[in-house]
Amino acid sequence: MATYKERLIEFQDKMKELCKTTLSNDEDIKKYYNENQEDKDTLNILAQFYLNSAITGCGNCLVDYTARILAIDPNSDVANKEICLFSLFAGALLQDTENYDSSKNVSNWNLTNENAIWHLKQDKKKIRFFSKYPENWEDLLVDNSQKGQEKKSIKKKQS
Repeated sequence: MATYKERLIEFQDKMKELCKTTLSNDEDIKKYYNENQEDKDTLNILAQFYLNSAITGCGNCLVDYTARILAIDPNSDVANKEICLFSLFAGALLQDTENYDSSKNVSNWNLTNENAIWHLKQDKKKIRFFSKYPENWEDLLVDNSQKGQEKKSIKKKQS
């Protein structure tokens, strides 16, 4: 099975070529996705992973998300994103409560394993803002050197 980055690069290459040759405007792109469900599904998977947003089905959304996925630099940190083991409840925002550094604000849009752990190290009570987190989240606060190793099952909370 291909990694997200491999799928991203493959999708970008295919769509860039199609945009040069046959998909010259928004209507062509909408029609293409209506006729090619597999590519539409791939776009949705990539949008959920890289943009933290599912496509609602609107034709304009397909055009917008295609542009946003094509704009991702395959050599950037965004393209090398890891699967996040954490998820916040909708609307939750984690803030730096010690130094009040706004650059440390985190929502589901920019949530990573690393910054989730940083916030939980700052205050374990912030776990109440997470809808999903690894069962061993407290262990991760003590030793984050196990990066890449398999984590215990993920616990989901009901909202």
